[in-house]
Amino acid sequence: MRAALARAQAYGLLAGAFGRPDAAFEADVTEGGFGGALAEALAALGHQELAAAAAGAGGEPEGLLAAEFARLFNPSVHANCPPYGTEYTGAHVFMRAQHLADVAGFYRAFGLRVAADFRERPDHIATELEFMQVLALKEALALARRERAHAGICRRAQARFLREHLGRWLAPYCQRLAALDAAGFYARVAGLARDFAAKDSARLGVEPQIGIAPPVTEPVSEGDSPGRELEVACPTPGGEADDPR
Repeated sequence: MRAALARAQAYGLLAGAFGRPDAAFEADVTEGGFGGALAEALAALGHQELAAAAAGAGGEPEGLLAAEFARLFNPSVHANCPPYGTEYTGAHVFMRAQHLADVAGFYRAFGLRVAADFRERPDHIATELEFMQVLALKEALALARRERAHAGICRRAQARFLREHLGRWLAPYCQRLAALDAAGFYARVAGLARDFAAKDSARLGVEPQIGIAPPVTEPVSEGDSPGRELEVACPTPGGEADDPR
């Protein structure tokens, strides 16, 4: 149960890092609270090297994080560094649509719903990381209640989601993000997410087939109108789960 809670803490902190930063989060990063909490979770799982890297993930001058977020995650940058999993796992638009529907199906299977105030696709990096957090929390709760069958369902779902979705695309995404700003906060945190997901995949006995980065395209100019985003959110618990096997 302790391992499941530590995994949930790590996934939750990583998910929160990819939301739009407010003043409280900027202060937490600057003062070392974010890096310290993530390091604690990773150390509890025996990932000492990742914990050391996480401990140094702060130190950004306060006020610069929001500017970095806007520069990296605006629609014009999405063209060359999209934070959406299906852009790296689907070879063509029809496959991407199928993978996107599968991601949404995982959420529904575990009684999760999306919030109306989060305007991103279900395969956004923050949403997929938060889904893993919720599954790990459900596993921990089931273990605390001695509901081993339900804990097994949650654990198998985590393994499958890493194998088929999250574990496949973090590596090429980090490669693109590092090319834009290798020393920046978001590139470093994405690298931590990639390495943690890889270790978690091994822990769960799966080996995801790594996706490929999408072709580089010209950035969208201010006068252009990028594709309309879907209004979705990091899911929140809403009921019991069915085994998604």
